[in-house]
Amino acid sequence: MIAAATSNVPAASFEKIDVKDFNPPTGVQYDAVTVYFSLIASVSQAQIADTFRRVYSWLKDGGIFVFATVPIDGENMEIQWMGRDIVATSLSREKVLREVKGCGFEVVKEESSKFLPKAVEAGICKEDEIWEEEHLFVFARK
Repeated sequence: MIAAATSNVPAASFEKIDVKDFNPPTGVQYDAVTVYFSLIASVSQAQIADTFRRVYSWLKDGGIFVFATVPIDGENMEIQWMGRDIVATSLSREKVLREVKGCGFEVVKEESSKFLPKAVEAGICKEDEIWEEEHLFVFARK
């Protein structure tokens, strides 16, 4: 994705980081930050909300934050996903919006889509181990 972004916007700079433990260099602020489905495993709801606050502090005024998740309200849920046992944490749509706005962001747009992984076709799991899930995308401005 970094290569594709760089090729499409060669004048820009892109970085791949682990948002959970990233600390930007002193004085550096960003035009945009995206967090796509990385705040689901090995986090708590409090850590998700704290990440929103940290991202807010990293952005320039007017900077854009795009967050994507599976909007289910639960913490340390033991579930099966694509045939594998996982522990997941997420926030409901309402909690995501409340936490994002609570940091000072203006929510510019939110949208949902349905997603059905092609895991059966890829040989990752069996048909009865997969389901369509909602994906929530929140676009916010500092």
